[in-house]
Amino acid sequence: MAAKKKNALTIFKRTNSSDFWIGGNDLSSSGVWAWTDGLKWTYDSWSPGNPQNSAGLDCVSIQISNGLWLSSNCYNRKPFVCELSPLPEAHCHAFCDSGWTYFNESNSCYKTFFNQKWHDAEGTCVSNNAHLVSIHSPTENSFVAGMSHTNLKVSTEHQSWIGLYTNDRNSNWAWTDGSLVDFYNWAPKQPDNPGKENCVQIFSDNSEHSNEKGWYEKYNNFDCNTEVRAFVCKKPANVQ
Repeated sequence: MAAKKKNALTIFKRTNSSDFWIGGNDLSSSGVWAWTDGLKWTYDSWSPGNPQNSAGLDCVSIQISNGLWLSSNCYNRKPFVCELSPLPEAHCHAFCDSGWTYFNESNSCYKTFFNQKWHDAEGTCVSNNAHLVSIHSPTENSFVAGMSHTNLKVSTEHQSWIGLYTNDRNSNWAWTDGSLVDFYNWAPKQPDNPGKENCVQIFSDNSEHSNEKGWYEKYNNFDCNTEVRAFVCKKPANVQ
């Protein structure tokens, strides 16, 4: 209220008014004062003898000279001060480049490309400001598998590269984007062939091979120099 009084002295200095309207009133119930914006009535600063109980004195004004409140006739013409509600908290809007798909859980964008060896696939992702996809939860894992799903039974070469790889004998795995390796979904008896199969594919479809039954959405380490049907790139979403 002190700030309002100071502002009023500036705003209303060229008027002849001695007071100005604020949003207090007891129009709904006599003697029960309330604010027009619905906020709880927790403070008042009445001038001595106020509020008055005379009929018609149902609205609140502030005296410019001392900041104390008067109960006044609502139909009198006075200057007034309006107060805006705080603006809602701004939320950034995330979006993807054309052709990329947004996934809310990771706040990232994904796109499927086709027919490359693992290192070439990573190069394609990098040229698109992305990396081969990293996966950090079961829901993201299902989402990634769905990005290149054909709904057919296919061979191992027709599954999809992801960004998991190793430079040693299957003991240390890393994602190409440098993110934490906090989720695995290896197929049974995988990884195998240490030192020979250093790159990883996700089974984005069921396999046509009986020994790979039930491998859908599972990981298989595979020869990096094999050209496979698909791969998924991932990059952070744009924000505006």
